[in-house]
Amino acid sequence: MSSSDTSGAVAERLLKLAIALVVLILILGPVLALSLHIAGPRLTDFLSRHILGALHKSGDHDGITAGPEAYALGDLEDRLTGLSAYRGEAKGAASTLQILLVRHTRPAQGGAGTAAFRSLKLDLSGAAETATVVIADRPLLLELTGQPPVRRAMLGVEGVAPFDLKNAPQGLLAGFRIAAFGASSVARPEQFVEGRDARIFCGSIKSWRAFYGVSPGSVSVWVATNPTAVAVTDKGVSDDGDAQGDLPDLAAFCKGY
Repeated sequence: MSSSDTSGAVAERLLKLAIALVVLILILGPVLALSLHIAGPRLTDFLSRHILGALHKSGDHDGITAGPEAYALGDLEDRLTGLSAYRGEAKGAASTLQILLVRHTRPAQGGAGTAAFRSLKLDLSGAAETATVVIADRPLLLELTGQPPVRRAMLGVEGVAPFDLKNAPQGLLAGFRIAAFGASSVARPEQFVEGRDARIFCGSIKSWRAFYGVSPGSVSVWVATNPTAVAVTDKGVSDDGDAQGDLPDLAAFCKGY
């Protein structure tokens, strides 16, 4: 075989290889891109919760105890998500919505280890037709007392700090918006109590109204200051906390929002 024939054969093989590679890229490229798009959030979640969490745990904290760390928050969020009702169950589950603002103006009692979450006994046994959204300014441990409501998705939670549940049946929690878990523009109790940041607070109320599918006139706001126990019924909310002064009118406060 002449050198020209050899060169032609090699060129033909290279051309076939190039064509095969182009076809492979055209076929696998979109599939790979879609796979990365789908797995992206999970991959990011894995990196942040496991790899970064492991590095954080291995650091030297000099014996100082603080709030929940990144890896612990991820585990807590996953557990609460697993306890929640399915998306869409809240709509139509309640005819009215009670917004409970939980404020703390006193230092926590006890040591650092016991004060991370403030315990609040929550009695929803009289809440047959109403749903409750707790908006808190501190980490809360919501301990359900009494008989739980007969319907699912009757409790929502919002705030800056994380929360946890005790004695809550599966599906009672409708959903949550927590800044520590990554939510943005969350409502705070002082926004309504002090009459400021109406855009953020009223935007949050609007989101919960849409989530439950109730009208603006079916929403009530209650404030509990330094409570240890709260009872919610279809008629209203009672608590053992400090007396609260006059509050803004919700309709007037949220006018325009």
